[in-house]
Amino acid sequence: MPTTFPIPISFRLPDDAWQAVQPESLGVTNAAFLAVRREHVGSGYAPTITLSGDVLDDGASLEQVADAAVEVLASQAEDVRLVKRATYGSQTTPGLLQQLDCQISTEDGPRDIRQLQALIELTDVDDPSRRAVAKVVLSTTRGQHDVYLPEFQQFLRTLRPGPQAG
Repeated sequence: MPTTFPIPISFRLPDDAWQAVQPESLGVTNAAFLAVRREHVGSGYAPTITLSGDVLDDGASLEQVADAAVEVLASQAEDVRLVKRATYGSQTTPGLLQQLDCQISTEDGPRDIRQLQALIELTDVDDPSRRAVAKVVLSTTRGQHDVYLPEFQQFLRTLRPGPQAG
């Protein structure tokens, strides 16, 4: 069942090489949005950008949300390791970035994966009392990470609360 984001948001993919797909088509059940890097589909591991989110409960910190994200990955992959974690953003739009390394099983055998998870606190433009946390994840092999990091950063810069522009 598709997941929706809890407040209206807008974003833009970095370029046409990223293709939006139904998350369920890749076995992802907890994402509101998923894009895959086209040229890698069917050959090895295709980098993905996923977006999910929840209403941010009063008292829940981004660190607690990040800890829960590590636990979720640990339930889906092996040898999960938190490499680094840092806060960023502003007082009105705080964020947390964490890098995780893990191993997943594929048809071709085990594969080393690197995830960069950006957790961003957003305020609903129509109801400022509603806050949500966006979890935006770049998943790549370790060798692909540095290649696609700039495109992920570009994607993050376009993420905003509010409806998509017509």
